[in-house]
Amino acid sequence: MSLRANNFTNVILHKVAVSDLDGIVGLHLGGSNGSINRDHPELLPYQVPSVRLDTLLADEARVDLIKMDIEGAEGLALAGMQGLVARHHPIIFSEFSPGALQGCSGVMPEEFLNRVRNLGYDWYVIHRVGGQNATPQSNEEIMKDFAEYQSDHLDLVAYPQD
Repeated sequence: MSLRANNFTNVILHKVAVSDLDGIVGLHLGGSNGSINRDHPELLPYQVPSVRLDTLLADEARVDLIKMDIEGAEGLALAGMQGLVARHHPIIFSEFSPGALQGCSGVMPEEFLNRVRNLGYDWYVIHRVGGQNATPQSNEEIMKDFAEYQSDHLDLVAYPQD
């Protein structure tokens, strides 16, 4: 619907879930959000194809940006795109929800942040009012912002270091 409403013609839609495996995951849709279960897909109402971005986008000559807002599956998606990120160094926008990361991806929040840092990136918080911080934030600063934010998530952007 978004493609039609915005008259986008340079977008390829892949009807798959993004995870750390090429296979099948369970999918639950609720309101405007969904969730996946890769370990026990049969427990959710739908079973859908799952792909690693390393596989799906292996032949892409250029990837400039990745946006992840996948209800805690960001840790799984990141595990399946290590090669892509190393090759292309895209800007990464990510929702950051510590509880959802642990529940869906089995990843501690600091571990997720460090995995991206270890790929040569700096994290910045994007505030709803005031926009992006001017300087990179440490894990401690991000966790402090999350605690003070009065929301279930923060929006973050990671830029490759020069």
